[in-house]
Amino acid sequence: MGILEYSVDNRIRKFRENKALTQKQLANLIGTSQQQIQRYEVGVSPVKLGTAVRICEALGAQVEDVFPATRKSLRELRAKDGADQDGKVEKVLLEAGIEIDPAVWTLKFTVHGHPVRFYGISVADKNRLNNMLWDLSKDETEQFFCFDSSECAVAINIRYLAFCQLLFDPPNISQIRDENEGKRERVRVWIGSSTEPLCFGVDSDYAEDHDETGLGPIGHFYAELDMYSSDAEQFVNFTDEDGEIAYFRAQDIALVEIDQSVLHPELEERDEESPSNSN
Repeated sequence: MGILEYSVDNRIRKFRENKALTQKQLANLIGTSQQQIQRYEVGVSPVKLGTAVRICEALGAQVEDVFPATRKSLRELRAKDGADQDGKVEKVLLEAGIEIDPAVWTLKFTVHGHPVRFYGISVADKNRLNNMLWDLSKDETEQFFCFDSSECAVAINIRYLAFCQLLFDPPNISQIRDENEGKRERVRVWIGSSTEPLCFGVDSDYAEDHDETGLGPIGHFYAELDMYSSDAEQFVNFTDEDGEIAYFRAQDIALVEIDQSVLHPELEERDEESPSNSN
């Protein structure tokens, strides 16, 4: 299949706990989501090289200590001559859990009954989706593929996936925004083959001190989808800005979009602090 496997033997969790940091605190320090830190720690996704460096700086540790598989392999590579050292280094790092390709691909797809949608997707998430689709078995068809794009966090129910294509040369940004219009409430949930989403308003500061996880209701909702298995029939829920609880049968959710400003209130604060138009 040509898809590289990577190591789950990173020490991010060990060094994070030694620094008495939660996953959310580490995520805030390096500018990513708590869910992404969780994926890194369990080895679901390799870490971008720049992100790996920021993680190590936040943890006060060396890259070779946090990603120990890099130590021996890179030392052996440096000691050898060869014309294809760049390609070998990239392969070795990916096997150690570090992704050096900075490219962002575009995921083009449709779920049953819905128009085509586009999202920017990282190389790591592209590889993860490839692996899911290659290894799909009948009892895993209700599994969610969750990932971060620049504008929103996305959860796709693979059972409803009708078509997808990974584009190296994406359509222009205005085309992507036009194709993905029909949103504006900050949490959008498509049920089954319905063509219009259920839309919900959510306060951006919900996550502060919500509980020991710091996830807040939408964070818990998204995390439940990320960890959902078709082995169990399950309702997932969150509380909207009016304090009303919305329940969903997980098996019937086709697609979820959550604006990044909901999961990361600091993004909204940054926008508000930025000067608008200066004369």
